[in-house]
Amino acid sequence: MGGSKSGNEGVENSKMNLQLHELAKHDLSQGGEFYESQEPGLGDYFFESLESDLDDLLKIHTTNDLTFTPQVLFNHFVSRSSKFPWSIYYQTQENLILVQAILDQRFSPNRLKQILTTRNPS
Repeated sequence: MGGSKSGNEGVENSKMNLQLHELAKHDLSQGGEFYESQEPGLGDYFFESLESDLDDLLKIHTTNDLTFTPQVLFNHFVSRSSKFPWSIYYQTQENLILVQAILDQRFSPNRLKQILTTRNPS
């Protein structure tokens, strides 16, 4: 995965921290492997794109962007990837963005609910 943040424990910022659940890292890895199997180099592009999406998510929450209103699904905020049909499912706690899952948007609602309910720290 190269220099991708998905391998890090978290991304620190002066106001907010972003942390990936271990299974969210696995989701990201599986997505990269899938795209790499479709076309060499596409997996790396997937990782780079999702890393950029995670950076953008951190920036939005760090700057308290009042124009940003995330979608909520099964008690998780949802941020759609800018380039792939994947979404980032996360929760916030004080100065922490906890990414619970990074999943293909084509999953059924029942499967999404099962995954997110299982990974919910609450």
